[in-house]
Amino acid sequence: MGARRKTVAFSFLGVGAPEAILVAVVALVVFGPKGLADAAKSVGQALRAFQPTIREVVEVSQDLKGTLEK
Repeated sequence: MGARRKTVAFSFLGVGAPEAILVAVVALVVFGPKGLADAAKSVGQALRAFQPTIREVVEVSQDLKGTLEK
């Protein structure tokens, strides 16, 4: 038997690896290394602040799905 190659596709929110790399390069050119680090820090802080809300939305949607399936 021949060896089979397993292909792993990278996709997050419909964005593949080539697109993610292109976005990263454009962001680096636009913001510069220091600006990009500051922007990433700000995004991380915002996501951390919204995490409880995101969890609650997921929980409510799962409860609603369970209710609709009954």
